[in-house]
Amino acid sequence: MEKTLLEFVTLEAEFKALEEKRTALREKIVKTLEDKGIEKFEEPTLGSFKVAHRITYNYSDAVAKLQEKVKIAKTKEEQKGVAEVKSDTSYLVYSEPKK
Repeated sequence: MEKTLLEFVTLEAEFKALEEKRTALREKIVKTLEDKGIEKFEEPTLGSFKVAHRITYNYSDAVAKLQEKVKIAKTKEEQKGVAEVKSDTSYLVYSEPKK
């Protein structure tokens, strides 16, 4: 089992490094496309690259209070057994050792 755990930890570190590199490349590509005024770039052998936009909002206190009420109502239904379980999935949680 220890060999499997070590393999997982090693892969996790490699994945983290690759994810950081991928994020940097994404940002570079987006900047390049935006600087050139290109929304979508297609290359037959590589695929298509499109600049997508995600908008986030900050809502008023009134909406925040409503969201809190909904959150409380959901919790109450879960506790009372009124809410139905949509799915129950097992998954692994990994934390790096504290340094």
